[in-house]
Amino acid sequence: MASFRKTDTGYQATIYVGRDSEGKHIRKYVTKPTLKEAKYAALVLEQEIAEGNATNIPRMSLEQYLDKWFEVNKAELKPSTQISYKMYIERHFKPALGKYLIEELTELKLKEFFSEKKKNLNTNTVRKIFFMLRRALRDALKHKSPLANMKPPKTASPKENYVYSTEEFSALHEAVRGTSDEVIILLAAWVGLRLGEIFALRCSDFDPVAETIKVDEARTVSDEGYIISTPKSERGVREILLPDRLVELFKKMDMPEDDGLLFPMRPDSYSKRFRKILTTCGFPLTRFHDLRHYHASQLYKHKVDDHVAANRLGHDIHILKGIYQHMEDLAIQKNNKRIKEIFK
Repeated sequence: MASFRKTDTGYQATIYVGRDSEGKHIRKYVTKPTLKEAKYAALVLEQEIAEGNATNIPRMSLEQYLDKWFEVNKAELKPSTQISYKMYIERHFKPALGKYLIEELTELKLKEFFSEKKKNLNTNTVRKIFFMLRRALRDALKHKSPLANMKPPKTASPKENYVYSTEEFSALHEAVRGTSDEVIILLAAWVGLRLGEIFALRCSDFDPVAETIKVDEARTVSDEGYIISTPKSERGVREILLPDRLVELFKKMDMPEDDGLLFPMRPDSYSKRFRKILTTCGFPLTRFHDLRHYHASQLYKHKVDDHVAANRLGHDIHILKGIYQHMEDLAIQKNNKRIKEIFK
């Protein structure tokens, strides 16, 4: 049952919500200009409590709440996600919104916040910040969250992947043939492995009899640096048939003792090394990940079954078809450009 008292700004209703983890009473307060409005607001809140839809968050600022929320939830997050969430809280939410009480956050205030962020950050980053805050506020405010019905920022146009032609990749392959870089580059371009997957491979993952490589780990970033974790998704765990050249290279490798990593270098260090190779050889500056797109493009070009291709790449088949569609669109664009050049 609510109690009421007159204040300088109207009437305040005090509603008993329950007890916290320490057994202390939790109360919510509603202030309205008139007693009638205060009674109605208290009635609505009591109904929500009875239905289990009322929030039981004590009065605290957003920065206090996000710190607590992060500590409670971080065990469920991947190390890389933990780093991202912590950064969003410290760099974005606390400076702009941290001092506001949770109940003071409005849809308008948050729209202004995200509008400002879009001025200095790319859209995909703003979307990630949006989804993290929506998740945190939903835990606190349930359906009353000011982000409950707000649409996330629109997805930015996808970054155009560079797809090597057969001739371009052949030239790159010749430039690294016989070096320690050859096997790493071929694992991406001929097998379709991600950078983090390559640098988590162990000698026991190579099966010289079946001529396959097993992928069941990945190197990912954490607070302590790179760690070994599970692949990006369940489909990332797979066993892949190797081309003959890679089987030959693996058999010639000096395998580390105690099933150590085949490539102990940090993935980000190798990304820099890859760019140096491209610069030295006069090739276009592309991402290492584009070698994986080259692999997908070759599977598409040679009409490899979608399910087989998806298994090699560790992709959901629908995602794979999206990649293939993107490649087909790029091919159409290139041919259209050629046609325009012909008929000048």
